Amino acid sequence: MLTKSRTLHSARLGRMVTVHLVTLQFSEEGPAVTGEWADDSTALRIYREWVGLYGSDERVVIRLILKEGTSQHVLRTWAEQREVETPPPPGGIPGPKS
Repeated sequence: MLTKSRTLHSARLGRMVTVHLVTLQFSEEGPAVTGEWADDSTALRIYREWVGLYGSDERVVIRLILKEGTSQHVLRTWAEQREVETPPPPGGIPGPKS
């Protein structure tokens, strides 16, 4: 289950930006079609639409990704005609190590 993301803030103000990405690849190592949304319900709807449209092909990989600043966490992956869900860690996504 997705939680409501924080309000999208301007990167120019130095605040963390939270967005939801959806990626579609017709093969694991192939190029990706991507979309980016501030609203998690829109991103989840697009993810589900893409699974409905393209998910019957066993080579297709579709991901729903939560991105906070420069850190990313894959929330859902559709691959090999099945879905794997990975909830975000408590306290948010860990940032890059210095």
